[in-house]
Amino acid sequence: MTREQMAVIIADYAGQMGYSLPTPLTAVTYADNDKSSAWAAKEIAVMQRAGISKGRDGNRFDPQENATRAEASAMLRRFIEVVIDPATANGWAKNDSGHLLCFQGGKALAGWREIGGFSAYRLERSICGKMGTGA
Repeated sequence: MTREQMAVIIADYAGQMGYSLPTPLTAVTYADNDKSSAWAAKEIAVMQRAGISKGRDGNRFDPQENATRAEASAMLRRFIEVVIDPATANGWAKNDSGHLLCFQGGKALAGWREIGGFSAYRLERSICGKMGTGA
């Protein structure tokens, strides 16, 4: 997927879902603006002004180049940070491993939680880390 396609897809999704993207950033005129497709120019600008998409070195957007996995992940994360209100991120959610987590105010809660007949326990801290060598 090209960088301009990604900008269009995310911007169109935001519009279809009724999200209003902020425009706190000043518009950037990329050195390669002439390489953007006419159908993508508006969305590229909207995503840049919202802080969701970023340019590459040399003040280029590289609209026809494929988005790397890192760029796609970063754009999706910035989009989520812009449109999701942490105050509404409450209740139960499954993580990628299928385990239930309880959220309140956008933060995962530790200890035993019970909501709607479901209960789960989350450790106060991660048990993963560096192992000592022992003596």
